Amino acid sequence: MSLRALENAPAPSRPHSGAVQRLSPQFEDIDQQNESYMVGMWSFLVTEIMFFGALFLAYSVYRVLYFPTYLDAHRFLSIPLGTTNTFVLLTSSFTMVMAVNAAQQGKRLTVIFCMALTCLCAFAFLGIKYVEYTKKINEGLFPGSGWNYAKANEELAKEHGGHEGGGAEGSTASTVEGAGHGMEVPSAHDANVRFDPKPTTGFNANNAPVSDTVGLATESKQAEEDEVEAKRAKLFFSIYFTMTGLHGIHVLLGIVMMVVLMVLYGRRHPSVDDYMPTEMVGLYWHFVDIVWIFLFPLMYLIS
Repeated sequence: MSLRALENAPAPSRPHSGAVQRLSPQFEDIDQQNESYMVGMWSFLVTEIMFFGALFLAYSVYRVLYFPTYLDAHRFLSIPLGTTNTFVLLTSSFTMVMAVNAAQQGKRLTVIFCMALTCLCAFAFLGIKYVEYTKKINEGLFPGSGWNYAKANEELAKEHGGHEGGGAEGSTASTVEGAGHGMEVPSAHDANVRFDPKPTTGFNANNAPVSDTVGLATESKQAEEDEVEAKRAKLFFSIYFTMTGLHGIHVLLGIVMMVVLMVLYGRRHPSVDDYMPTEMVGLYWHFVDIVWIFLFPLMYLIS
């Protein structure tokens, strides 16, 4: 832009009551400046969508291949805590909208107040995730040296009074319907009680009872199945910790950006005379919330 054009440039426009947008010298007008803000932010969000999209694709592929394992492994996720976190993030989206609206109207103190509420919701979300992560690690569900799917199943069975089954250990008993009067017999997944449903008599060439040989073979086969099940469950929790962990990092980044904006508003810095930086942070925060809206049903509500 020429010096003459700068001298003849119109005064800062006020597209919203109370808001002041200062035109930077590299732009011809306010509309071009705002479009640059939007194009830049959406370009960044598209890269984020592709980044998370690859993880969602990996999750979908393995869910189709190992759906029974995913159905079994998701029992360890707390639906009440996940629902609470969803409500917290939706509330934070509302407070962020109020902050952007206040910025457009030039209400500095309202912006600070609404952003503070948004940060509180974000910290509440991270606190709940900390509780969830701690529980999973103590149960032996964190992929790595502490991985112990059998222990996790035992803890889940104790927590639910021995009525939860499946996984590497499974329930200790199951009811046989249509056989007898519904008596309970050891489950095929029970690690402590193995039995041969069709015992035979006699001895083999090694002078060992045939029934014992078949029982050992059954136990060995069950152990192999439990190991495969544990490996597939480990894959589920690897994806779970990766996706929710990256989402948590984005929440932290959102908190940092909001704190910076609140400091700038508190100091009446000229950079926040324009409401667009606040609107861009709000757009980023809504993206973070939308990612969780997809994560919650895919991870917690498998059926």
